[in-house]
Amino acid sequence: MSNRQFNVSGGAPVMTVIELDQDTTDDPFTLGTRAVLADGREYVWGVASAAIAAGEVVQQTEVVVPAINAVVDAVAAIGSFEMTGTGDFSSFVNGGLEEALVYIDGATGAGQLRWIKKVLDDDTIEVTEAWTTALDATSTYIVFGPYKFEPHAAAATGVPGVAQSAITSGSKGWIQTAGFGHVLVDGSQDPLVANRLIVAGDAVAGTAQGFTTAGVTAGDNEAALGYAVIDVAALDILAPVMINPGVRMY
Repeated sequence: MSNRQFNVSGGAPVMTVIELDQDTTDDPFTLGTRAVLADGREYVWGVASAAIAAGEVVQQTEVVVPAINAVVDAVAAIGSFEMTGTGDFSSFVNGGLEEALVYIDGATGAGQLRWIKKVLDDDTIEVTEAWTTALDATSTYIVFGPYKFEPHAAAATGVPGVAQSAITSGSKGWIQTAGFGHVLVDGSQDPLVANRLIVAGDAVAGTAQGFTTAGVTAGDNEAALGYAVIDVAALDILAPVMINPGVRMY
């Protein structure tokens, strides 16, 4: 499906035509590119770390290695594109961190944010932009993948958006973050009620459901993703909804 995009990122507004059902290993857009349509729908360009079905609620993929606040293990001079750390990158030597970011979050060089280009060996990465402040053994860092998505785990919280078309694991596509769309519903848990809020499912991964019928819980609040357009009390239904992960129930 082609739609006109109103893109304000990176400068003056640009009108162009995009395909919202893309499932590609190419790089037509930079990860994190935003698309805003005239009817209020909004999307972010991301990569699937696991297969995502149409209508599935997604979450950000956690990058578990290295640990938060790992320490830089060797001096990285100004102009260097490398960083050697105490974290173990061995499981990513053959790929997997190319869509991740490294952030110097403490001590010398703090505040620098870089895309990771590749893993050079078990403890060294190459970044896409040289360090403008040298790093040393006091520098601490974290690695995360802000635009890597996977189906939302049952009972997890935090909802970046909903996939409106299938995206193969390792491929890139659009994740809807706001506006009218469709979501895979598990209405057998807590049914969707028209004009009432909906949350990420707590029983079936990747689904949405109504808020807890016995009363709003803290988990409901953290997993809110919009509101229902129609009543749904069945499993595996693609239901029309208004997506807005920023809503809160209290």
